[in-house]
Amino acid sequence: MFVEDSPDQPPRLLVDASSHRVQVGVLNANGTWRAFQSAEGDALETIFALSRQVLDESSLTLGDVQGFVHCQGPGSVLGLRLAAMAIEGWRAAASVAPLSLHGYYSLAMAAALHHARTREQAFTVISFFRRGQYNTLRVDCGELGPLELSDLDELRLESEAAPLLHLPQRRVRHELPENTRELDYDLRDLPKALALYHDLVEPLERAGAYMPQEPEFARWSAERHR
Repeated sequence: MFVEDSPDQPPRLLVDASSHRVQVGVLNANGTWRAFQSAEGDALETIFALSRQVLDESSLTLGDVQGFVHCQGPGSVLGLRLAAMAIEGWRAAASVAPLSLHGYYSLAMAAALHHARTREQAFTVISFFRRGQYNTLRVDCGELGPLELSDLDELRLESEAAPLLHLPQRRVRHELPENTRELDYDLRDLPKALALYHDLVEPLERAGAYMPQEPEFARWSAERHR
């Protein structure tokens, strides 16, 4: 299990750059925060600046942490890839290897945080993927469903049966179904979510950026233009 009862276990460094607000913290083995900071700004600079800050606040160095926790996405592809690059760089430079790596999906975390705060039993969390498509995670009786893709018409129909909660991750303007509520994605309440969802954070082999679909590129033709 990700959360351990032993207070003697070294802490982990969590990095979440899935949205325009980067969130970084030092997590104790029992799932509580030792230090936590968040800020908006250039993802590359902010990831490293916040990591230094929370480690300093905890009187730790990178060599003191047991491992890392990585938000895999969905979300800002640039932020996710920069966070993955930083984590894999730190793991490669560690004097004691391999350092542990755990990960979670942003929509699952957002849903768990919302349920932990409100005890709302049925709702759908969405975030923008690309034109006409939205990352979707449905919650029924408090159980988290899988990550899926939905179009706007599906979500409009669904909003009649269960609340739609929007997770803002990108600055691209996009249409949302009527009565969609914005979700507060604040990881300060992470310990409450971990207490309810023990499998929310799972082991990973390597940090990376989750993509619902592989990007499509136009095929190159060797023919001369006429």
